[in-house]
Parts: sequence; C-alpha cells; structure tokens
Amino acid sequence: MQRAIRFLLALLLAGAIYLGLAAYAAAIFTMAPRTFDPNNNPAKFGLDFREVRFPSRTPGLELAGWYMPNPGSTRALVMVHGHTSSRSAEFGGGIGELAAALHQRGFAVLAIDLRGHGASDAAPIGFGTVEHDDVAGALDWLRAEGFAADHLGVFGVSMGGAASIRALADDPEVAALVVDGTPAVIQEVVQRQWTRNLRLPEFFLSTTLFVARMRYGIDLEANAALEAMPRLAPRPVLIIHGLDDALILPDHAERLAAALPSAELWLIPGSGHAQNFATERERYIARVGDFFDQHVPAQSPRP
Repeated sequence: MQRAIRFLLALLLAGAIYLGLAAYAAAIFTMAPRTFDPNNNPAKFGLDFREVRFPSRTPGLELAGWYMPNPGSTRALVMVHGHTSSRSAEFGGGIGELAAALHQRGFAVLAIDLRGHGASDAAPIGFGTVEHDDVAGALDWLRAEGFAADHLGVFGVSMGGAASIRALADDPEVAALVVDGTPAVIQEVVQRQWTRNLRLPEFFLSTTLFVARMRYGIDLEANAALEAMPRLAPRPVLIIHGLDDALILPDHAERLAAALPSAELWLIPGSGHAQNFATERERYIARVGDFFDQHVPAQSPRP
C-alpha cells in the first residue's frame, strides 16, 4: 500500500514538474528580447521623421513607429520587422537604408514595431498568427493620414512577412506586398527548432503549445501564411528567400509561391535568414524599389 502511495505521489510530482516546465516554456516562448536603438533612426539617412504611436486592431494594444513623410506623395509603404527585431534592428540595423531608398523613390514610409518588440506595448508574441492586427493598425493609421488603400504597399521580413500576408488577405484594397524569409507554416519552424531553442525534449512541445493557446491566446495552427496566400490574388507579390536559410528553409518560399502562382519568387544563393539585403544590397534595393514603383501607383487607378 505504501509503495502504491509513493508511486502515485511520484507520478503527481512528475506531472507537476512537467506542467510547470511547459508553462515556463510557454511564457518564454511568447516573449521576445527588446532590440531597439532609438539613435539608429531615419535621421542617419538624412530623412525627416516623427515618432508615432497608433492602435493595433487588437483592442488595448498600442504600437510604436517612425513615420517618414514625403510631401506631396500620394503613396506610402509599411515596413514590418521579424521576430526579436525592431524598426531599428532589422537587417542588422540596415533596414533604414532600404527605407531611405524607397523614400527617395517618392514613398512616404511607416516603419513599425510589432507587439512585444521595440518600443511597442508588451504582449505575447504570436509569430505572425496575431500580429496581422498590428500591420492592419499601421495601414489604418496611414489611411487616417489621407492615403487611399490602393496607394499603399507593405514590406515584411520573416514573422513580419507572415503577419503582412494575413493582413492583406483581409484587406483586398492594399496594392502590393514584398516578403522576405517568411514562413509558410510557422508551427513547422517551431517544431524543427524546438529542442535547440528551448532546450527541452520534443514531448514538451504539444503541451507548451496548448498552454500558449489557453493562457496567452497564441494558436500556431491558426492563420498560417500559406492558407492566406490565395486570397492575395490578383495583387502583385514578391517573395524573397535565401537559399542558405537554415531557420526557415527555402521550401517555405516555394510553397508560398505555389499557393499564388502569379507571385514573383527571388531565391538568393549563399544567403541565410534575414541576410538577403546584406548579400545582394544593390540588387535588393533596385528590385524591391522597382517592384513597389511599378505596383503601388502614385495616383489611384480607379475612376
């Protein structure tokens, strides 16, 4: 009898430890370090800018951004960073150079911090499954500034790309989209990187994801970019991916392109995750700039 009681207590203790570790993993899993340098701002590239704050479409959540106006321009772009990055840190801090190049082509630019990143409000990270509300909030803000939806484009990196795909799938008037290093299905990436990043055996994964869903409202099975891609048609989309990306494998880009056959696919040899700008800097600036120039009109095509 005592042996049975001890065995039962050991099982209860083991279960409590397992659930505790899963809950701890869920808390860590849905947080990101803040990587924001206010000094690495658009003024470094000679641009006038202002700090802005605006609501996400998720109630009660406020986001931060840099708005780079372009007097007289009728078109604007939203720039969205990836996981653990920010408007100042993406591309190793080089995203401001891309913003400046796009600004020089006549675009107003809004570079944002997603929830839980940069200077935006703290909130659980959803790896693109909830951040589409943040991208939508940025588009709402530009509309309030007087830009028509069909004068807007979005540029998103990694998680920011996944969020942008879903946001534009729900917003059919926005003109064009460029994504770089974007996961087709984020749960696949998490599962493949699980043991390396969380240092827990894979049998913790399903329970951790369950806790994240129940406690934080983060459901990695929901809102996959791959499922949303067909709803972007007939709008132009450019998909960029490094062929040496070991975090989000190139087949993610290929699957996104297959889901929207009209999309352009640019695979860059010798380039890792979020390294495409550094690898092909001049070609990158030219191709992204030409794409937005062609597909985000300076005047509305509507009568």
